[in-house]
Amino acid sequence: MSQISGLNYGRLDLKVPSYKFLEEGRDVIIFEINGVNSEPGHIYDLPTVFGAYKDIAKHCIALIKVSTMNIKKGVKITPLKIF
Repeated sequence: MSQISGLNYGRLDLKVPSYKFLEEGRDVIIFEINGVNSEPGHIYDLPTVFGAYKDIAKHCIALIKVSTMNIKKGVKITPLKIF
């Protein structure tokens, strides 16, 4: 992620032949980069909706931390009316 300027938080959707290849970093294809507007993809595989809610809350807390850090660095925020 460090190679993508301005990307501080997100999720990569990958295509890889096997877990072994993933561990070795071999034949990994990134076919989508999802930013802060995407939910954590794993929540749909959790056994209960409460686990999903808990992880979405963690996701939102992480977004607040990243946003606060960026604002302190001088990154301009999008006005609510435009957002």
